[in-house]
Amino acid sequence: MSILLCGCSATPAAAPPSPTAPAKPTSTPICDGRLPPTGPEKTAYTDRIDDWQLAMAVKDGFPDDLAVNRDGTVWVVGTAEAPVKPYLDKEQGCLVTTDTERRGKVWRYDAGTWHVVAPPRRCSDHLSKVDVTEDGSLWVYGKRLEKNDQVSCVARWNGSGWEARTVRTEDPAEEAKALTVSGADPWFIDARGRTVRLTKGKLSAHTPVAEADVLARGHGGALWAAGVQGARRLQLARWDRGRWQRVPDLALPHPKGEPRAWLACDSMVATGPDDVWVAAYWTWYASDGSEPGRQVLAHWNGSAWSWHTGKVALPNREADLAPDGQGGVWLTSLDDTALEHVTGRRHEPIKLPDTEEDFGLGMRLSQRPGTREVWALSQGNLWVTRRDAGS
Repeated sequence: MSILLCGCSATPAAAPPSPTAPAKPTSTPICDGRLPPTGPEKTAYTDRIDDWQLAMAVKDGFPDDLAVNRDGTVWVVGTAEAPVKPYLDKEQGCLVTTDTERRGKVWRYDAGTWHVVAPPRRCSDHLSKVDVTEDGSLWVYGKRLEKNDQVSCVARWNGSGWEARTVRTEDPAEEAKALTVSGADPWFIDARGRTVRLTKGKLSAHTPVAEADVLARGHGGALWAAGVQGARRLQLARWDRGRWQRVPDLALPHPKGEPRAWLACDSMVATGPDDVWVAAYWTWYASDGSEPGRQVLAHWNGSAWSWHTGKVALPNREADLAPDGQGGVWLTSLDDTALEHVTGRRHEPIKLPDTEEDFGLGMRLSQRPGTREVWALSQGNLWVTRRDAGS
């Protein structure tokens, strides 16, 4: 019997698994966080109140001002939350990618469509005012940071981009009281109550009234300025053909029982060559420490003043005006209403649903030139009244 021997090499046993070492992170972990939700805007024309209808609700920002072009385009400026550059949170050891900051934003509402327009890069930290001239020129006013200081700036939309200009004033941090474009030049009011004109990059300051508060573009290239001298004297002047011309002052009687009340202006519109409306307000200190007030609507018809005083309000409310295209005006916040239509001596109050509690606090108005179409911006909602068929 033979035995077959086989020379086979034995397979070595597998080594026991060694503990797995923790992998080195290849990047900094992301901090857990959530961006604030944003939603779509409302579709057009869902609610109607009298002659007003809701056009759009702004859901992606905080609008401050609006202006309407002759072709019906509505421009809105304000701020919105924008993401900031990611940074390392040293305490948590992670990368923050969800923080935001307020930045300037521009919206355009055109033929029922809502667009976001890139803001001017040199004037985009905060946008607060907008004006559209009769020839369609669009201007915005805002602030930008320069070496940790706020600098005023204006920018013009040329149809495809922005042309920004820095406005060097004595007090850069002070917000301009108004922005109005007359001819090719923007005008605003500085911290000293002077009207300031920007022409080819150069500023020129004027003092048409004791302390200007508001500006309004008039007919034929005219510009109006209104302000207050002392505590109760309303002053009005018109810039025409290169110089300011004053009209007679309006000395208003103090509110009954409030001899120390002081007067200031909120808004002004021109509804004719020599026809101007001014929204002003009285303010005084009450015994309980509050500051109530009463709105005043004053009208200069080219030869004489008339006025109407509203109810006492607490707190005092900022008013705005817009022409109605028929010689009257739309006015906010006069007699505990969000909105009033004033024609002659008739006052027709209207309350929009989103303004019943604050009576139109902060509402902004703008008329489409040459029509009876007026737009209102309130609580982020755009309302419109259409009184012209086909306008």
